[in-house]
Amino acid sequence: MTVSIVIPCLNERDTIPNAARSLGFGLGDEATPDGALLVLVDNGSTDGTRDALTGIGRTSRRDAVVVIDEAE
Repeated sequence: MTVSIVIPCLNERDTIPNAARSLGFGLGDEATPDGALLVLVDNGSTDGTRDALTGIGRTSRRDAVVVIDEAE
């Protein structure tokens, strides 16, 4: 079974990395929870949130994080 966690983000550059780490994402391959998918939705941030979201994906197990831009 896969559990999907969806987090909408708007200008959360400073807070989203800690939120992701509290769920086990962004801490390296071994720490990423098995059977979990983190979906991060950027709602048009202007503060660098997109870079933070991408960083969470890079520091989590491959294919465990999906970053999406919400359509306007």
